[in-house]
Amino acid sequence: MPINRRVLLQASALAVPVTAKAAPADFSATALIESTHPRIVTLAKDITQAHGTDRGAAIAVHDWVRDQIAFGIPRGFYDSSATQTLDAGVGYCNTKVNLFNALLRARGIATRIRVMDLSAQVLGGLFNPGTPYVDHAITEVFLEGRWVKVDSYVVDTSLVKSAERRLAASGAKVGFGIHLDGKSSWDGSTDNFIQCVQSGAIKDYVLKDHGLFVDVADFYARTADARNRKTLVSGLGIWIGAPFINRQIDTVRTG
Repeated sequence: MPINRRVLLQASALAVPVTAKAAPADFSATALIESTHPRIVTLAKDITQAHGTDRGAAIAVHDWVRDQIAFGIPRGFYDSSATQTLDAGVGYCNTKVNLFNALLRARGIATRIRVMDLSAQVLGGLFNPGTPYVDHAITEVFLEGRWVKVDSYVVDTSLVKSAERRLAASGAKVGFGIHLDGKSSWDGSTDNFIQCVQSGAIKDYVLKDHGLFVDVADFYARTADARNRKTLVSGLGIWIGAPFINRQIDTVRTG
C-alpha cells in the first residue's frame, strides 16, 4: 500500500514517542537531519546517481557514510548536524545517524530513528564513556515494503578490520567499536549491525529499546533516563577531550 506522505509527515511531529507500529515513515528535515540542505541534496545525488533502485541507492549511501566519515567523537557531540558531521570528518552512532538519514531522505527514501541502551563494552579499547551503557541510535530504512534496521554505517572499514583482528586474538566478543558477530557490509534487505548485535552472546548487551524519535535531539529532550546527556560540564570535557580520543581510535585503526 503506498505511503501517504502528508499524513506521515504530520505524524512525525507528535509530541510523544510513538510505537514501531504507529511510527511515521519520515522524509522531513530537522535541525540535525538536514535533508533539504543544498550540500546534502547535491551529495546524495552524487552518491546515488548510478543506482536506479532505492535499495541500491541506500547501500551506496551506507557505504559512503561508513568509510568517508571515520568513527570518532566530534567536538559538538550529539548536537552535530549532518553538514557539521561532513565538516568534522568523524562521527559516531548519534551523529552519523544524522548524515545517513539526511542523505537517504534527500534521495526520497523514508527513514526513522530508534534509540537503544547499548553496553559500553563495545567501546572497550577505544575510550571509557563513563557509563555502563550508552545511548545508541540506529536507523530504520523503508525498502521494498518493509522496515530494515541498520547501524553498520557507524564504524569505518579500516577500524572494523583492526578491531576484528584484536578481538580474535583476545578471544573477546566485543570491543574496539564493534561486536564480533556483526557485519560492516549491508545488502539493503536484511537487518544489519556492527554494534547493536542481539545475538545473545553477551547477557543484557542491549538493555532497553527506547523506541522511535524524530531525531537524537528529540530523544534527549524527552527521555528522562538518557545516559549520555550533554551538560555544560560534560560538553566542555568532550570539546577538550575529543581530539585525544580520536587519536587513540586512530592508533587502533592503523594498528
